[in-house]
Amino acid sequence: MTLILLQAIIQSIASTLYWIGLYVGIRALPGEKSRRLRWTVGSAAVLVVWLVGVMLLAANDVFRTDAPRIPVALLTTLAAGYLLLLSRTFRAIISGIPQHWLIGIQTFRILGGVFLVRYFQGELSGVFAIPAGVGDVLTGLFAPLVAY
Repeated sequence: MTLILLQAIIQSIASTLYWIGLYVGIRALPGEKSRRLRWTVGSAAVLVVWLVGVMLLAANDVFRTDAPRIPVALLTTLAAGYLLLLSRTFRAIISGIPQHWLIGIQTFRILGGVFLVRYFQGELSGVFAIPAGVGDVLTGLFAPLVAY
């Protein structure tokens, strides 16, 4: 139970930092203030709904490995991301975020070591946990160096 609470707290912090990065990009948008306000409020609402939705789905065991739901979730996420990239405004927001921030935020991935902990506790399969955990930890360790 403690590990799940820790994951929820970490995900909440990471989502907040992602939104702060988006906010910096939104502030750099040219044009009227009301446009930036719509993007600010809209992006905050989307991230809150996304975070709460993922936590509720996870709490109801939707992402268990015995169901094909994980590939569906990944494909849905990729599709949403590619649809956002069709928007000229969204691309302008992303290009307004300092590049070292985009890399530095990956430092949070060091906490992907949780996958390894859950593997050693017998709660995750090694097929997923080992590559995901090792990859996340290495990415998180090297992100500050690359951002610098």
